[in-house]
Amino acid sequence: MAHISVCHISTVHSVNDSRIFYKECQTLAKSDLKVNLVINTDHSSIIDGVNVIALPNVKNRIFRMFVLSFIAFFKALRTRSTIYHFHDPELILIGFLFKLIGRKVIYDVHEDLREDILLKRWLGGRFITKVLASAASFAEKMADYFFDGIVAATPKIASHFNPNKTIILRNFVILSSFMNTTRIDKTKNKSDGSKLIYVGLLARIRGIKEIIEVMDQIKENAELWLIGRWENEKFREECEALPGFRKTRYIGYVKHDEVPDYLRKADIGMVTLHPTKTFIESYPIKVFEYMSSGLPVIMSDFLLWKELFDDAAVFVDPLNIDDIASKTDHLLSNKNISEAYAEKGQTLILTKYNWEIESQKLICLYGGLLNDK
Repeated sequence: MAHISVCHISTVHSVNDSRIFYKECQTLAKSDLKVNLVINTDHSSIIDGVNVIALPNVKNRIFRMFVLSFIAFFKALRTRSTIYHFHDPELILIGFLFKLIGRKVIYDVHEDLREDILLKRWLGGRFITKVLASAASFAEKMADYFFDGIVAATPKIASHFNPNKTIILRNFVILSSFMNTTRIDKTKNKSDGSKLIYVGLLARIRGIKEIIEVMDQIKENAELWLIGRWENEKFREECEALPGFRKTRYIGYVKHDEVPDYLRKADIGMVTLHPTKTFIESYPIKVFEYMSSGLPVIMSDFLLWKELFDDAAVFVDPLNIDDIASKTDHLLSNKNISEAYAEKGQTLILTKYNWEIESQKLICLYGGLLNDK
């Protein structure tokens, strides 16, 4: 596949996106392809073998959907690639344009689009969201029919598409990024207390308010670290007013390659997402990262998550603060139990849930499309 050019496109995500840049693009670059990435970033450059082509960071959704997408189309077209691989449903239209000029097209589906639209009340009332969700489903059916490949992030998403052209590419952790870090022995500094950690968007439906409230209930000496951006300033102010915020440290946004350094200093990973339709069928990337770093994990008691992680995690009702607090205290006060969970989780990652194994599906998909040109 040497010297063959391919192009990934996103108008929604940034260049630091774990799935797009660190996993998919770098995997393909290491497979001897010339990889281009048209995406939001400050300036164009070559990063780790990937030709990154800058798009402006646009906040206005309407402009992004109807103007930026066509800017991305022309920038991507200049790469003269054989395969165009896009990551946002709003780019389905330009996917059809690439098909019209004879290019191979892959649609990478990160989320269940219909369910995601139905949850976005800012789009309008129930009737409006249903109409938009139906329109989105129709667009994806057309994409399924005309495009050359579909990459689905979960089995549930994949079930909406033709199995003959769809692969399930789960967002597993890159072993080399997390398992090579040496955990810090904190027994020498017991007075510092234990560290609970959450990495990701700080949003209401991600259980952030609940885990802050937990900090006011747990008996053990502990601090909560929050890494990520706030959903909005109103929610931030609401959380900062909680009593538990006195035992919370807001670290802020951290680049992807700096996250492992914080994880090795922590004691427990927290992923108590609310039971929305989107989350209960998701594959939680942060859980994989926590486990690969040797952390025991406290997570929502979703059926899929129980099937995935079985006895390697502590499951809680994400809406029950008492339940979360009591199980957190139990882990913090029982080092042997905590270490047992950490060991089971790390073994799962090493043997099943890692990108090094999962990425072979992407390589095979590209190999098949390129051999079929």
